Amino acid sequence: LVAPNGSVAVKLPSLAPVAVLAPQLANLRGQAEANVELRGTLQQPDVRGRLNVADLALDIPAIGLELEDGRVEATPNDDGSFALKGGIKSGEGRVTFDGRATMAGELDMNLEGDRFVAADMAGAQVIVTPDLHFLRAEGRMSLNGEVRVPKATINLQKLPRGGRAPKPSSDVIVVDEQSSEEAASAIPLDADVTVILGDEVELTGFG
Repeated sequence: LVAPNGSVAVKLPSLAPVAVLAPQLANLRGQAEANVELRGTLQQPDVRGRLNVADLALDIPAIGLELEDGRVEATPNDDGSFALKGGIKSGEGRVTFDGRATMAGELDMNLEGDRFVAADMAGAQVIVTPDLHFLRAEGRMSLNGEVRVPKATINLQKLPRGGRAPKPSSDVIVVDEQSSEEAASAIPLDADVTVILGDEVELTGFG
């Protein structure tokens, strides 16, 4: 069967409608533009085009982050995968990523950064410089590299403490412990990450 050939152009002047999909985020802003060409057959579709997200900005209130000046770019490769690259700013620092992904959920990604504010809340102000490689393929995940922490102030007594869990709403599906363990073990994560603490790291609040 022959797939209908053609092209599609979509432009979103605002990302605010997408925010409902991620309630943990706030003040999601930015613009998205996609230009896609569809060729080939239904069995072997040939998708070409580009997705661009510009001026991306968002807040993560739980850890006090205000991210800005972000961008994401996705372009299809000849082998059917997608090349991904982009970055975003937090504080005076920034992280960038570069890699590839497939429709089957495989992901091969490098992430680098310099003095990126990873937390800015009452009990933790943390700046990191990451150099990481994440791979998800063939039923496994791996995370390798190093994270330098040149500066951090963490007060354990000021960090949010667990209390009584809020009652879930009626549309929440509760997964029992056994199901959670099975889901976690379905794709094991092999992590080998070195954390290097700098001279300006302070940890208080013990006892």
